[in-house]
Amino acid sequence: MTHAAKHKKNYHLWWHPHNFGQNTEENFKALETLFIHYSTLNNTYNFSSKTMTDLTGIFHK
Repeated sequence: MTHAAKHKKNYHLWWHPHNFGQNTEENFKALETLFIHYSTLNNTYNFSSKTMTDLTGIFHK
């Protein structure tokens, strides 16, 4: 994610709700760590979050 932020690239975080089925507390801690790191990258490099829909340019009404 840091490399992507520094080089104005996309980073695909593949994480779905079913990933929390086991080791829930550990997984939420890992996700919190990712959010904190993203926030740092956002503040430092203006790294932004996009949905898959944002990236495809398809908008549903």
